[in-house]
Amino acid sequence: MEDIKLNRHYRIILNDTLIQYFIYDFNSPLMITFSPAGKTLSQKEVEEGKNAWGFDFFHNKGFNIISFNAITNKHWFLCDSINDFISGLDSFLDFFPSRLGYGASMGAFAVNHYASLLPNSTPNCDILNFQAADIIS
Repeated sequence: MEDIKLNRHYRIILNDTLIQYFIYDFNSPLMITFSPAGKTLSQKEVEEGKNAWGFDFFHNKGFNIISFNAITNKHWFLCDSINDFISGLDSFLDFFPSRLGYGASMGAFAVNHYASLLPNSTPNCDILNFQAADIIS
């Protein structure tokens, strides 16, 4: 990822995961999204160019974005290839002032699972507890 050019769409298939990214500005935060279990893509959807979960939303709002989406299999992003890819992002992530993980269900699990590999990105349990309390009451 060292040769990333600004304002260019990148799309990678890594085993059974679609990884998409688009970088507008290295001086702005980076969103890192992981798809929920209910949003796995079929092989046909990938071949037809369907975007990863969360990619369109953040891309259209002008955010720097890296999106991970499971293809066919709900693997919870617990794959050596994904772990190696994220570990390899270390120096690339240093370009951004902050990194924000975003996911639901399986994706929220992945955000927390990989938080230690994403510099300056740790789960905020106060936010999680507050949101859970709002839902219950």
